[in-house]
Amino acid sequence: MPRCSRLLWFGLACLAMARADARAADPDFSLTKWHTDRGLPENSVASVLPARDGYIWIASDSGLARFDGVRFRRLDSGPDTDVTASRMSLLHEDKQGRLWAALYYGPLAYFYQGLFHLPDPPTKSHKIIASFCADENGDLLVGWNNGEVSSFRAGRLEPAQGFPREDGAIQLCADHADKRVWFRQSRQWGWRDGTNVVTLAPALPTPSQLLAASSGGVWALRDGQLWRVTDAAEPALVARLPVPTAHCTAVLESGDGAVWLGTLQSGLFRLNGGRFSQVIETEKRINSLAQDREGNIWAGTKEDGLWRLRPRALTVLGDAAGLAQQQVISASTCADAAGRLWALSETRRLQSFEDGRFAEGVALDTQLKCIYPAPGGGLWVGTWGQGLLHFDTEVKRRWKRAEGLPSDNVRALLGDDRGRLWLGTEGGLALLADGRINAAPFPGGPVQANVRSLALGTAGVLWVGTVDGRLLSLSRTRQREFTRADGLTGRELLCLLPAPDGALWMGTDGGGLSRLKGGRCQTVTLQHGLWDEVIAALHLGPDGRLWCASNRGVFSVALAELEAVLDDRAPRVHCTVPGRVDGLADFTCLARSQPSAWATGDRWWVATSLGLVGVDLRAPVATTRAFPVRVEEVLLDGKVVPTSGQLLVPPHSGRIGVRFTALSFVAPELISFRYRVDDLQTDWTYNGPQRVAIVEKLPPGRHTLRVQASNNDGEWSADGATLALVVLPHWWQTLWLRSLVAALLALLAAWAWRAAAMRKLRRRLVRLEGEQAVERERARIARDLHDDVGARLTQLSYLSDLGLRDAPLPAATEQKLRQVSECVHDAVRAMDQIVWEVNPGNDSLERLLEFMARHAREYLTPLDIRCRHELPTEVPALKISPEARHQLFLAFKEALQNIVKHAQATEVGFTAAIRGDALELTLRDNGQGGAPASQAGADGLSNMRLRLEQLRGECRFESQTGTGARVEFRMPLATLKVKQ
Repeated sequence: MPRCSRLLWFGLACLAMARADARAADPDFSLTKWHTDRGLPENSVASVLPARDGYIWIASDSGLARFDGVRFRRLDSGPDTDVTASRMSLLHEDKQGRLWAALYYGPLAYFYQGLFHLPDPPTKSHKIIASFCADENGDLLVGWNNGEVSSFRAGRLEPAQGFPREDGAIQLCADHADKRVWFRQSRQWGWRDGTNVVTLAPALPTPSQLLAASSGGVWALRDGQLWRVTDAAEPALVARLPVPTAHCTAVLESGDGAVWLGTLQSGLFRLNGGRFSQVIETEKRINSLAQDREGNIWAGTKEDGLWRLRPRALTVLGDAAGLAQQQVISASTCADAAGRLWALSETRRLQSFEDGRFAEGVALDTQLKCIYPAPGGGLWVGTWGQGLLHFDTEVKRRWKRAEGLPSDNVRALLGDDRGRLWLGTEGGLALLADGRINAAPFPGGPVQANVRSLALGTAGVLWVGTVDGRLLSLSRTRQREFTRADGLTGRELLCLLPAPDGALWMGTDGGGLSRLKGGRCQTVTLQHGLWDEVIAALHLGPDGRLWCASNRGVFSVALAELEAVLDDRAPRVHCTVPGRVDGLADFTCLARSQPSAWATGDRWWVATSLGLVGVDLRAPVATTRAFPVRVEEVLLDGKVVPTSGQLLVPPHSGRIGVRFTALSFVAPELISFRYRVDDLQTDWTYNGPQRVAIVEKLPPGRHTLRVQASNNDGEWSADGATLALVVLPHWWQTLWLRSLVAALLALLAAWAWRAAAMRKLRRRLVRLEGEQAVERERARIARDLHDDVGARLTQLSYLSDLGLRDAPLPAATEQKLRQVSECVHDAVRAMDQIVWEVNPGNDSLERLLEFMARHAREYLTPLDIRCRHELPTEVPALKISPEARHQLFLAFKEALQNIVKHAQATEVGFTAAIRGDALELTLRDNGQGGAPASQAGADGLSNMRLRLEQLRGECRFESQTGTGARVEFRMPLATLKVKQ
């Protein structure tokens, strides 16, 4: 073959390959593909099904697989089946959650609870499944290629009743709104309503495809025409395919009511608003269409893998759409009937967007800065150096400084409801009304400032933002200026937006988003979670979200969250960045003039470095925040182990690997994960996009591994997934061994306690025996003193008294005998006191008080001093130590002696009382009173106080001249009793 012929054939082949490669023809949708090089088991996908468990299930020549947005996983067969690698053609999920799969020339099988199962009885291999659907009760119906219909009930596959029999494949679809099952065969079609069957052919030609409509009836496709068929009205022609010869192979009605048609070689079409548009251009066959819960459209194709179509969060109109230069300065809509969108580029060209493209437009001979729709038609055009222009296919009129403008450099335009135009110039503010410029429209005089932004508030207030960061409030009655002293950031005010509640929102050049409310200005910055601090344009959406155009793209935040942060009711805001899902998160929104953004119905158009970017205000602001997080498999020391919510970990195991996923398909690559073991960790381990957690060295016991995922805006799921980890202990860590050790330790502790108690008891017994021995010795000494020494002293006293009664004696002898008698009597009294103190039988509080009273009476009566005593009727049975008894008695005795020596009293009162936990003794006399009469008296009082201090008590002395004296002893009972 000649070389030129070979080159020609090569070129034709390349052209055919290029045509075969699918591409998105609709700019409102983005297309993503998966092939075998990205993990898809087979490039030919026969059926795709988003199931209720959140996964995307795929049937192909390689069997059944599931997809979580990142990873494809092929399913294993059951113990009694071998259908893993069987060629599958169709998928269906029934109301019980069973996933049914149609096998080429093989049995019908279903996947349930992780295993494949075969119905009873198994299907024959000579039949092929043509369709699945649910009947009026939600049970499975199976349509075969020979015209038979089977029903699966109570675990068995049985012939279904009520369907006409005809050779050839039968297509079934369930009309859930009317509880009917529609059927289509080669020559007849209709529906079954319970046992009633209605056949529409030959009255109506048989369609090639049927699809149940969400509002009742069916969509019927025939000869490139889409019909709506119900039993209540005549069939209605809805639309015609742009390619009448296209052969439809898959049909889907999406949640928004649009009808999608997949074809054999003509691509993918979408019916919306009564008109078909081609979404995908391709010559590959589209086998299956489905929609997941997030609104993504999935397509299974022949030889071109798995497709995902997603509505673009942002629409970009750049040079591909005919824009003269990609970088746009301003955008607005005209006030004409067509409602065309206009753009202003750096090529000094005005262009309108019509029929999906920018018109060539008109180039002007000056630097254009901003545009605004004129009420009578055309555009107002602000220029740099040439003032204001009125443009309508050509420049109609021009206003410059000579006509009253403060400056020829115009950078902000704003129209009001009276048809007037406000102009912000480099030299100040101006108003265009009735074709004339007024540079001082307010009573306060001209505004001489470099105006950057304008906004109209309530009650006719005009807000003016300046380049130097000042804010002016202008009205007919009042003019006010706000500066940094009022809370402004001092940065250039790029845009202003009055809110319905009377607040004013301000976008600044690097200072964040500010709010003026009640005369107070506050600002939200990056520290509060704001996406960017350069805010070029603002727009309040219908759902209460504030949209911001920034240096990092377009983002939105709920107005309620902003107000909560500024009112100190919340710490942060959550910003939604729709461009992240399309890879358009960090483009620059231009802020060279106003307006730099414009809203047209459900779109907000922003001038950016990419061109004109449109935001769909009706689209979801983020991926769903409740997408499921699931634990898929667990690896123990590198080996996959089965688990059903709980994992038993042997004691010898080391590393635990947990593979998890988040079932969101909008932007799965932007999902991040974190995990922790609840009872062992308080902080989360951030895992980024990695979907495997590694846990090591867990102590024995029951633990809970918790996994959370964040959506594409960084918000973390509240619940996530959990896995119970039961770590079995080693034999030395088992409960029985610990119990045994604990019991032994308890026995050892009891033995040690008993031994210590026995030692303490023995020491106490020894001490008690010693005390008893001492008491016996004291008793013996008391008896000996009383029986021996006392008897002798009594004898001496008796003999001395006899000697004094005898015949008269010499005076000297008689005096000596009297001295001897007195000494003997004193010795007898001292002996009685000593015997009383030594006798252990007197070691009680009651005996002590009785002895004190008796001693006072015996001591004072011979001296003609009356003694009155008052003792408590009930005295505690308290054993007093000999030392305490001795010290207390000596102090009492010293007090009596002081009364006798110094008081010159005729009566003494002695009172004893128990008050609380203390003993109180009181001696009162009726003597002369006053201070102690001598040093000896003072020494006696000091001695008493010293003795009481030794008993941790106190001695108080009170006396007044002529009224007697009072001595009080007070001591705790605890210091008197014998220590055990």
